[in-house]
Amino acid sequence: MNALGNQWQQNKDISQIHPYQSVISEGTVCKEPYTLEGGHDIFTINDPTGTIDCAAYEPTKEFRKIVRDLCIGDIVEVYGIKRIRHHGLKGSGPDAPINLVRVKHLFKSRASNQLAGHMASLGVCGLNAPGI
Repeated sequence: MNALGNQWQQNKDISQIHPYQSVISEGTVCKEPYTLEGGHDIFTINDPTGTIDCAAYEPTKEFRKIVRDLCIGDIVEVYGIKRIRHHGLKGSGPDAPINLVRVKHLFKSRASNQLAGHMASLGVCGLNAPGI
């Protein structure tokens, strides 16, 4: 069993993600991260089956800094839970985001490679929310 438990064993295409599921999904960042009032950071990923928002919440300060450094074209693996609604984000039900607990940066796009040198150390290591 991995550090996140058995519930994280199943990878899903974005079109297979439903509310109240723990998911792992790989996708390409297709919308730059942005911050909502209250400090929640949102970015969007896509795969051949669809598009979904991913949300990192204010209490996960260090984790959110990593999310903010993502660039369009980066490939990530996200771990989280799909909720039924999100206050502050446009959309609920099928449009609600994945609430993130972990992000793996699998590939850095050209834009990401041009960022400051601290990004170079990310590689393919898992980036966890505190306490995970």
